[in-house]
Amino acid sequence: MKLVAITPQFVELIPREIQDGVLYISEKYGTATHRCCCGCGMKVVTSLSPARWKLYRDGNLVTLYPSIGNWDFPCRSHYWIRRSRVVWSGPMSHKEVRRVKERDQRDINRHIKQGNARKAVDILNQPKINQLAKELPNKSAQHGLWKWLKDWWNH
Repeated sequence: MKLVAITPQFVELIPREIQDGVLYISEKYGTATHRCCCGCGMKVVTSLSPARWKLYRDGNLVTLYPSIGNWDFPCRSHYWIRRSRVVWSGPMSHKEVRRVKERDQRDINRHIKQGNARKAVDILNQPKINQLAKELPNKSAQHGLWKWLKDWWNH
């Protein structure tokens, strides 16, 4: 039977045995897990991150964004969890699912690239790197360091 609501339960570790109708949320490990809301019993694991799913809390109510699309499950269920309610969405064609998966992969790649850019800025802002660049004998050598860093970053 399809669920219309789900109960959030905040845990440090996701239990081995999970119950129907419960959304187990481990903020420490960035994971939310539940049994598929269609009733098929499949375990749904959502990784919480800016590139995947986001969890919003409003008191005892939770929202997961974006939707849950169980395209690889036999049930192919598709639903939203909004304010601890299960909002059912219609079926999607294989073409629509492919587009969603491609968009998700682009989002993940963008997130990784942005994270790497932040790390590179942090490295470049370290005093040792700046001091090394200043100590290079001439501008062409300094240019070489920056070119090397740029090539390393883009590789």
